[in-house]
Amino acid sequence: MRIRMRIALSVACLLLLAAGCGKDRSVEKLSEQLEDGKAKTRRHASRELRNMGAAAQAAVPKLAKALKDEDPRVRRNAAQALRDMGAGAQEAVGALIEALKDKEPQVRQIAATALGKIGPDAREAIDALTAATKDPSPQVRGAAALALKKIQRKPRDRPRP
Repeated sequence: MRIRMRIALSVACLLLLAAGCGKDRSVEKLSEQLEDGKAKTRRHASRELRNMGAAAQAAVPKLAKALKDEDPRVRRNAAQALRDMGAGAQEAVGALIEALKDKEPQVRQIAATALGKIGPDAREAIDALTAATKDPSPQVRGAAALALKKIQRKPRDRPRP
């Protein structure tokens, strides 16, 4: 009887998750795991939040903090998650500016791309992105130059839908 009850509960939970009812709770739980003492747990949480895309927008403050994690994979996943949120990650502009100084070139490149995807709302990053156009990494330089174009784009220059 217990096994049938567990199966029924599991099926009900899966149906709720499939319907999107559990997303907020999973984002909240994964956000908390970003501050876990174990790097493996933080890596898993940052990867899952990255995979959720814009649905993880409630995690922006914790993802911004994760850009300073000691584990480069956590920092990279956090930057990717913020990048994929585009304008929804506007709250993380300051943290992304700091990430342009990360010791890992890939994190710097993704941070620049994220700032570009935020667009004109990331105007405060112009000086930092200008400095990043002189980065030792050609990928970072290219991402910073493209981000500057996107941030400085005039309204009439925006592509039409």
